[in-house]
Amino acid sequence: MKYLARLLLVVLAAAAVLFGQWGSAFAQSQEGGAQNLNFDHMTTGYILDTTHRLVNCETCHTSGVFRGTPRVCATCHAGPGARAPGKPSTHIPTTAACDSCHRPGAANWAEKPTGFITGASGHSINPLLGVTATNCQTCHSGAFVGANALAKPATHIQTSTACSTCHNTTSWTPATNPHAGVQPGTCANCHNGVAATGKNIDHVPTATACDTCHKNFTSFAPARMDHTGLGGQCSTCHSGRFSSQNALGKPPTHVSTAQQCDTCHQSTTSWATATFDHASASPAVGGRCTDCHVAGGSGLSKPVNHVPTSAMCDTCHTNFTSFSPAQMNHNGTTAQCATCHNGAFVSVNALAKSGRHIPTVVACDSCHTSGFVAWSPAKMNHAGLDGQCSSCHSGGYLPQNAQTKTPTHVSTTAQCDTCHASTSTWATATFNHANASPAAAGRCSTCHNGTNALGKSVNHIPTAGQCDSCHNSYTAFTSVAMSHAGTAGTCISCHNGNFVFANALAKTSVHVPTSAQCDTCHTGGFVAWSPAVMNHTGLNGKCSTCHGGGYVSQNAFEKPVTHVSTTAQCDTCHSSTTSWATVAYSHGPSAIGTCDSCHGVTALGKPAVHIPTVATAEKCGSCHNNYVSFKPAAMNHAATGGAACATCHGGAYVSQNALAKPATHIQTTAACESCHGSTNFTSWASGSFNHAAATPSVLGRCVDCHNGVNAQSKTAVHVPTASSCENCHGTTYTAFKPAKMNHATATGVACATCHGGTYVGQGAFAKPTNHIPTTEACDTCHQNSNFLTWAPSSMNHTGQTQCATCHGGAYVAQNAQAKPSTHQATTAQCSDCHTSTTSWRVGAVQNHALLTPPVVMGDHTCNNCHNGTAGKGLSKPSTHIPTTGFCDTCHTNFNAFAPASMSHAGITSGCTSCHGGAHVSLNAQAKPASHLPTSGGCETCHGASSFTAFKPASMNHTGTAGVCSTCHAGGFVALNALAKPTNHVSTTAQCDTCHSSTTVWTGAKYPHAGAAGLCSTCHSGTVLGADVKSGAHVATTAQCDTCHKSTTAWTSGVTYAHAASAVGTCSTCHNGVAALGKPVGTGHIPTSAQCDSCHKNYTTFKPAIMSHAGTAGTCFNCHNGSYLAMNAQAKHGTHIATTPSNQSCDACHGTATWKPATNFHVGVVAGSCATCHNGTNATGKNLTHVPTTLACDTCHRTTDAHFAPAHMTHTATMTGQCSSCHGGSHTAVNALAKPPTHVTTTVQCDTCHKSTTVWTGATYPHTAVAGMCSNCHNGNVLGARGKHTLHIATTAQCDTCHKSTTVWTGANYTHAATATGTCSTCHNGLAAPGKPSGTGHIPTTLQCDNCHKNYTAFRPATMSHAGTTGTCLTCHNGTYTSFNAQAKNVGHVATTDSCDTCHRTTAWLPASFVHTASHTACTSCHGTTATGKPTVHIPTTQICSACHRAGGAWMPLLTPYAHTGVVAGTCTTCHVSTFPGMDYKPLANHVPTTASCDACHLKTSWTTLTAFSHVGAVNCETCHTGTFIGVRGKHTTHIPTTLAGLPGNRCSLCHVGTTSFTTVSKMNHGTIQTGCRSCHASPAVYDVGGAELIRLGSHEGSKAADDCSKSGCHKPLGSKGTPYSKWD
Repeated sequence: MKYLARLLLVVLAAAAVLFGQWGSAFAQSQEGGAQNLNFDHMTTGYILDTTHRLVNCETCHTSGVFRGTPRVCATCHAGPGARAPGKPSTHIPTTAACDSCHRPGAANWAEKPTGFITGASGHSINPLLGVTATNCQTCHSGAFVGANALAKPATHIQTSTACSTCHNTTSWTPATNPHAGVQPGTCANCHNGVAATGKNIDHVPTATACDTCHKNFTSFAPARMDHTGLGGQCSTCHSGRFSSQNALGKPPTHVSTAQQCDTCHQSTTSWATATFDHASASPAVGGRCTDCHVAGGSGLSKPVNHVPTSAMCDTCHTNFTSFSPAQMNHNGTTAQCATCHNGAFVSVNALAKSGRHIPTVVACDSCHTSGFVAWSPAKMNHAGLDGQCSSCHSGGYLPQNAQTKTPTHVSTTAQCDTCHASTSTWATATFNHANASPAAAGRCSTCHNGTNALGKSVNHIPTAGQCDSCHNSYTAFTSVAMSHAGTAGTCISCHNGNFVFANALAKTSVHVPTSAQCDTCHTGGFVAWSPAVMNHTGLNGKCSTCHGGGYVSQNAFEKPVTHVSTTAQCDTCHSSTTSWATVAYSHGPSAIGTCDSCHGVTALGKPAVHIPTVATAEKCGSCHNNYVSFKPAAMNHAATGGAACATCHGGAYVSQNALAKPATHIQTTAACESCHGSTNFTSWASGSFNHAAATPSVLGRCVDCHNGVNAQSKTAVHVPTASSCENCHGTTYTAFKPAKMNHATATGVACATCHGGTYVGQGAFAKPTNHIPTTEACDTCHQNSNFLTWAPSSMNHTGQTQCATCHGGAYVAQNAQAKPSTHQATTAQCSDCHTSTTSWRVGAVQNHALLTPPVVMGDHTCNNCHNGTAGKGLSKPSTHIPTTGFCDTCHTNFNAFAPASMSHAGITSGCTSCHGGAHVSLNAQAKPASHLPTSGGCETCHGASSFTAFKPASMNHTGTAGVCSTCHAGGFVALNALAKPTNHVSTTAQCDTCHSSTTVWTGAKYPHAGAAGLCSTCHSGTVLGADVKSGAHVATTAQCDTCHKSTTAWTSGVTYAHAASAVGTCSTCHNGVAALGKPVGTGHIPTSAQCDSCHKNYTTFKPAIMSHAGTAGTCFNCHNGSYLAMNAQAKHGTHIATTPSNQSCDACHGTATWKPATNFHVGVVAGSCATCHNGTNATGKNLTHVPTTLACDTCHRTTDAHFAPAHMTHTATMTGQCSSCHGGSHTAVNALAKPPTHVTTTVQCDTCHKSTTVWTGATYPHTAVAGMCSNCHNGNVLGARGKHTLHIATTAQCDTCHKSTTVWTGANYTHAATATGTCSTCHNGLAAPGKPSGTGHIPTTLQCDNCHKNYTAFRPATMSHAGTTGTCLTCHNGTYTSFNAQAKNVGHVATTDSCDTCHRTTAWLPASFVHTASHTACTSCHGTTATGKPTVHIPTTQICSACHRAGGAWMPLLTPYAHTGVVAGTCTTCHVSTFPGMDYKPLANHVPTTASCDACHLKTSWTTLTAFSHVGAVNCETCHTGTFIGVRGKHTTHIPTTLAGLPGNRCSLCHVGTTSFTTVSKMNHGTIQTGCRSCHASPAVYDVGGAELIRLGSHEGSKAADDCSKSGCHKPLGSKGTPYSKWD
């Protein structure tokens, strides 16, 4: 042994030497870094490019592990301590991968990936960042300004909405604020001139919110002034000051007045609607019309075509708002009509007879009897004119209502009164068909086509046959017999309810609902509706539509009272429409938890051998989840109610799969759930033996069970030990693993005893091959007393000076770390810098001179190390001043970074990058609290040339418009931001409102908006820059703007307000010195009168009114052209030539106005009127003139002073142009427009009116006026009749009922929903037909619609039996059979009871006959007058009541059936499929047998079986296949005994007896053709009872795929044990 030990030491020493040499060689090969390795990284699928190519392999592949290195960016780039730098704190928040935005392998982070796509939102960042239109604030919150995610500036409008609401994603401007969520009236919160544009200086003065007038959020214009609450304040704006804002002032021609605009103008949208208040005029205007209404006056004068009269206007015109209408007073004119109505005064509505008037010499009022209001009505007297109709009714006098025959009139030359017997209506004519030639038979449609004679009405039955095919009388259309020939399949064309009045009956209210044609079911021809057979095609899922009880009278039976309660459609279960018997019940969701409602009552209940369950959980669905069969079922142990397991698992219910303990079960009396748990009832395998509750205690007794029989024993590879199991495996008893080796029991045993490599599989590890070579005992280094882990272990470096011996890279896995790839290049020993053996960093000092090559100040190589690469020199911290310069640009000390001196060379902008407050600790000072508030860069004011001091600085006012007070409010005077001096104009406006320069204060212009009436506040001599009144100023204490209307010049627009005391004293001031005097020369008409003698307006000298008193005949002294400027007009160029040329004006003209002037037409050639009357030389056609090109004298006479009267001639060329004149614009010239009561229409007058002399006799075309009748037919419209007093009360439109526009008759009334219950209101025999008298109607006081549901015809009707209980014979006595009140038929059951004792009021059938005790002889009725046995009834002589219930439905039968008289063995006499509803053997799942039913089944229940006799039964599997009701087959966990298609599947080979499968004599392995592992492999797949289970793969060196019986193992194929009885 000593020799062997020495030999082992020699071998180990030699190995150590070789291993060391190899390690040294490997270390040398590593000195060149990753760059010297010849390895193609492309083969890994991960391409190294740019930055990734430059880093050392160990940066990514840590601890020498190459496989599984992560490829996701964030795994390495995770920040401090990770493989690579992570996102900085200022990075935009995102969970997206780095390469979503940054290009992999890029030289810097800013480089975007190739093919970078802008997101759908338009945002210039990768769409993977999840940027949406609502999460802008995530980045733009101010925290990420360094990442260019700018936040809202201080002057931003206050809002919490997302940036994208206003801004787009490519640029902040332009931005559009949708103003969503802005509260009305809060505009000034933003529009204050700071955050957003405010009101300019020319804005209309108002304190209301912007949105009061401005309704457009995209532009201030257009805006509509809201004048609400401004009554009486018009001049505030309408003074001329704000005309640029459309606040117009009074024009020069305005009536002189100092009143506010709204005194006359009532509209704020138009000036034109002003109305002078004549009623309030003083003195009163009555009889003084001509004071204004004269030519040249301020009001309209009489037109030239006015009726000549000297009366005052208000004699006829009584309306001060309009001249029209005016009412002519005809008093005293009786029989003098022709005096005016002679054609001379037609233009003023004094009409004359037209040329087409019916010739007559009688006086007008002989026919026209309406006085002086209208020509109509006029009534012709036909007395004495018999036989002379054609004299007038020949077409010549149609406009006078002398109508001629229509184009559709029957052709005849007879006089009208031959057929028409009335002179007031044409309608009473009667045509004689009998004398027609050719004969009328078969030619009805020749005339009766709706044109020549009445055609088929709109509600006529649709047919193309001639009228006399059905109508056999020429005197009336009634008496009709319908022929159905050729109508097959088109029933609904007539029988749809629209033609009930024509006896084409529709489906009754109790008809089975269907849209099929009638003859689909009714096949009895066209004589009767019966018989009918329902066609169920296409009605799947709609059974309840008919079979809901509403149509029992139609033979659509409803569910019987004993039917299973369900709302499902019938065909859900019943698959036949001819028989109810073929049913398969479909259990819907509503059946859950309600099984016992049917099962046990109307369906199968639990059998006697059912597992006992508690009453509270006895619902079948608790375990049975298959509604087709009770099997399979999953036991719901909650239904046991806490009963002991042995209640079921005691062996009594094995047939129900409630297994008992097998023979090999550990002996215990504990309840099953003690080990197998109380929550998992699907498998025994999950059981866990409760060692803690075992008695006696299991401590030290493990082998009593763990002996390989009852429980697992120690395996062959178990660590050798004699101690009890719990010493290592503990007392948790849940699993052998994990186990903790108790080394206390191994005292004195060398570690190598176990840790020698033999028991590695049991966790006793040996030294690995790469262990640091040593012969010391394990615990020399590994000193962890709990023996759970090798680490930590501490290496003793005492005496070790050659660090590279271990730290050369060979033992990195053993934590003998080598220099990382990021280590500084140097050949020095580790200990030259590192002084600790426990930490590389503690006490290590970098000597830059020892680096290879050495680092020299100023060579700018700092960044080679100080770049943030892990393991190299420190990089710039996150708080470092942002700069890309080299370290030694500022830092000049190798021992410490501080102090350093910042170099601003090359920096011209971006000061806030450093001087923003984030780097104050680095001496990059930020703006002090006393700094002027500004967001501009430092260099904007402090310049970019000197960085030694912040002063001097020059303020840059760019972008500061409207925010002057931010600085110039007094808070920054020390910084030269001067505030307003004490004598400054008092104002809160911003400085730049007046001051336009940022360098000097002078030259300011003050906006006077809102300063009206406050002039003296500033213009008092004490305010800086505000002028005061000069010494020569008119003495007054009024405010400046009382006269001065301009705020920019004193002389512009000055208006002096003259007091009343100034009257007659004008020359006191207006003398050319103090105020303007009369101009000299021809500048003023010579006069010595005071100014106000002519000038009445104190605001301007013009206009002035000249007084011509005493100037008669001297007109030419002034009107000679010299004083044109003074309105002393001379004859104009177009004046009519006069002789002499200087003839005095007043020879023709008056002194008040030039017009009218008197002129005579002597010698004027006819038709040459336009020579003068062209609007230039003389009056031409005015604006109200009828549009025409005819000469004036065509209509007007030259002798009439005012162009009137005139007579208009309507030529043929004017057809269709009526509105040109009669449009309302020419009523003043008698071109009358439609009166207010005219029918509303835009068509031309001659569309309806065919006469140009009278309006009467018009015919209105009713095109496109459907539903608008009341617009005209309301009693108020001329010529349109309204409803008469007897009309049915309704607000519906006329055409709702009346379908003709020519006659009122033939109406069809539409009954609205509101008519319900109010029938008698109309149907009282007056307004509408009432109930017929006598026996013509069933006696009732109910409203019609209680029975009659069809509003188009009284039939069909459904009788409402409400309140008729017990009074059936009142109607059902035979008197009212024509109204369907049927009496008892001859075959009725003899009874004196009231009908409703048995019958319902909705249908005769089904009827419920009350069977009294005396009704015992069923056949006395059933079979004759009542339903008897059907032909398929079970053969029996028993009386009905032996099986059927009396007084109810036939089904279900009385149960159980007594089977009285039924001979044993004759079950199939009845129990066959021949008899509906009778149970019989199911062909699919009944046990195959020829025995009679009663051989097994009891007569009272199918489910209660007698013991089945297996005599003669040879093959068990004939029945026990699991497919037959009540016969068990092999369960799913049964041991597999055969392969498919091979013999050996007999139950009897193992099971003994025919009463229980649980009685097994012995397992018969002889016929099993499956391998041992199928049953004996652990965990168990099948129910193997007490068979031992083996965990293959851990059993005695076996593999998982091995079988128990094979060569070298167990018999029969192996050599161990006894086949099928012992393993070993």
